[in-house]
Amino acid sequence: MIGCMSYRGLLIAVAGVSALASPRAHAPNHNHEPLAVREFVVRFSPAPAPESCVNWWDLRSQDRGLGDAAVRWMAPGQFGIPTELGGKPGKSPKIATWCRGFGMSLIDVKELEKSTYSVSVKLLPLAEKKISSRVLLTPDGMSLVGGSVTVSYRAQRLCGFLDRWDCGVPQWTVATQQIGSDGILEFGVPDFNTDPAIGARPMVAPFDELGVFLLWVDLGGRRYGLKSGNQAELRVSADYPRMFFEPTRR
Repeated sequence: MIGCMSYRGLLIAVAGVSALASPRAHAPNHNHEPLAVREFVVRFSPAPAPESCVNWWDLRSQDRGLGDAAVRWMAPGQFGIPTELGGKPGKSPKIATWCRGFGMSLIDVKELEKSTYSVSVKLLPLAEKKISSRVLLTPDGMSLVGGSVTVSYRAQRLCGFLDRWDCGVPQWTVATQQIGSDGILEFGVPDFNTDPAIGARPMVAPFDELGVFLLWVDLGGRRYGLKSGNQAELRVSADYPRMFFEPTRR
């Protein structure tokens, strides 16, 4: 088994596996029963709870990338993925994981058959950036005070990591918050701008951006998107000035 490694901003290859410590995104599969095929096992330290993580992976022998549907969480911080699907064995799996409070984990298994079918990765904490804002009235003059805001992160770079132009662009929830009195909205987002896994690999367009945040509000059976100025997306940045969000009906 590959020993536990701590590294930041480096891509390290050991025994046929390269791994870069960083974060995650989907509803995890809590099935603890062994799979019918051999698994590739990932062990994280510290050991985050399965529900705090999301996964995207690809076996490089299939015609699509997959999310958490086939991930088997064995224990906190430890999960396995099948190394074949539909009788077709994988060749060089790629596994991207984000766990709340940590940077992304990007695992690139160069040659599966020459690996130990497992890897241990030490996750490093990732700070949050606070965003202070005010939500304006809707176009028809309604206040959204009390509305539930969902903030998702769209990670274009993961399509580049997976070498898939058609990976669907991984997207997952990173924050939820309620709009306070006078439309005040304050929330935190992962500081992906300083996450080495997000910025370390050079990418070509359209995968060269650090990603964007999308915000929407649910209130009284209605859903509104939130935009700042003419921008419906909030780009990952080093700093976020105080802003005003304008609701748009979805």
